[in-house]
Amino acid sequence: MTENIQIEKLVQQQLAAEGRNVTWLCEKLHWQRKKYYRFLFNGLIEVHELQKISILLNHDFVRYFSLPPKKTKSVANWVQIWDKLDTQ
Repeated sequence: MTENIQIEKLVQQQLAAEGRNVTWLCEKLHWQRKKYYRFLFNGLIEVHELQKISILLNHDFVRYFSLPPKKTKSVANWVQIWDKLDTQ
């Protein structure tokens, strides 16, 4: 698993795999293309919208967010800080 999941790239890949385009997706979601490109470049999307995309493209994009996070040094440091606060 990669450290950063770029959901917007996964959506693009699935669109291409199914032979669909941005216009088709925007029509189905009742989005303006500007909203799609904002998602594409910022990677920000609400869960219910991601669920709709999952249904339309027959691919569970939400599952990528239920995977356990990869343990990194910053996560380990945060856990140590949290444990110290919890014991005080």
